[in-house]
Amino acid sequence: MVARYGLTDTAIAKHLRVSRVILSKVFNGRVTLTLDMAVRFEMAFGVSAEKIMAMQIEHDLVGVREHHMQLDIKRLPEPDQGLPHYRHRN
Repeated sequence: MVARYGLTDTAIAKHLRVSRVILSKVFNGRVTLTLDMAVRFEMAFGVSAEKIMAMQIEHDLVGVREHHMQLDIKRLPEPDQGLPHYRHRN
């Protein structure tokens, strides 16, 4: 999205009124995109913040699911299939 504008990270950061370091971390996937940054991208590039955040969530879910596959958590049976009732403790 950003590459076609032919601007440097520094120029984009200045336009968005954020630090170049933060923008670089977002671009390189070292920090999660915030709602604030998504709205800034929306304002600057015309892509809705909702779409940008949906892409971020999809990206984050891939990593989390890969990690959790290693945990081997089994699905619980449905309550009508013999699952004991657990009490919630306060």
